[in-house]
Amino acid sequence: MVAGLRQRCPQVEVVLRTFDSGRVHSLLEATREAAVVVVGAHGHPHRIGPRPGPVTTALLHHSSCPVAIV
Repeated sequence: MVAGLRQRCPQVEVVLRTFDSGRVHSLLEATREAAVVVVGAHGHPHRIGPRPGPVTTALLHHSSCPVAIV
């Protein structure tokens, strides 16, 4: 998936990293050096429209860079 996006948008730098700590902690650490973090929202069957999950919510409140929810 990332390879296809890199071909379509070669001017956008994408950095892939692997972390050993939990999801929230790892993503928050990565936001210290990022220009923007892009995350997805969950669709819940009993709600209208997508809603942020716990990881996205933590990023919204504690990120060191802008957060885009798609």
